[in-house]
Order: sequence, then structure tokens, then C-alpha cells
Amino acid sequence: MNFNLKYVFYVGLVTKEGQAIDKDFAIKTISASLAAFGIDGFSVQEITGFYKGMEEKSLAVTVFEAFDENRGCFAGLIAKDLAKGLFQESVLVEVVEDVKASLVFA
Repeated sequence: MNFNLKYVFYVGLVTKEGQAIDKDFAIKTISASLAAFGIDGFSVQEITGFYKGMEEKSLAVTVFEAFDENRGCFAGLIAKDLAKGLFQESVLVEVVEDVKASLVFA
């Protein structure tokens, strides 16, 4: 299977009200959100982010997709869903086009 799009969603582990979010809760929420969009594979890295000048623990969620013109690019919809589910003011999404990645099966 070949992929030509890469999305990276940057999600803070602090709510818009300033409350800490448990990493395991965040990953379960992210997994459910992505599954709702038909995505069953992704990677997560713990990172340090900055939002409005404040440092916060964050997650970088990477997804590879094969672009389908009938399906369109729905990264913005996923970002909105993640923001809602994790009580964020916003979620940064990086869209990288023309990626050459392949899933190799054993």
C-alpha cells in the first residue's frame, strides 16, 4: 500500500481551561477520532510545544494517507474533532503532500 499524504496533528496535553490531560486518555481519544475517519494506523510522539508563549507537554500524531479525490483532504475535520474531544482551543495540523511512503507486509 502506498501513501502520498502525511498529516501531523500537534495536540497539547492541557485543556483550554488550563487543566492537564492524561496522556493515556488523550491517546484513546485520538485513536477513536481517527477510527471514525477510517484511519486505523498512526504514530504518537511526546514533544514539548508552546502555545501563546506558554510551554506545554504535547503529542505529535502522525498519519499517512493515500489521497483519494472522491474523499478529499479532511485533515481540518480531524483537527476539529481532536480539538473538541481533547478540550483544546485549537489543534495545529501540518499537511505534507507528495510524500512517498509504503506499508510493507511480512
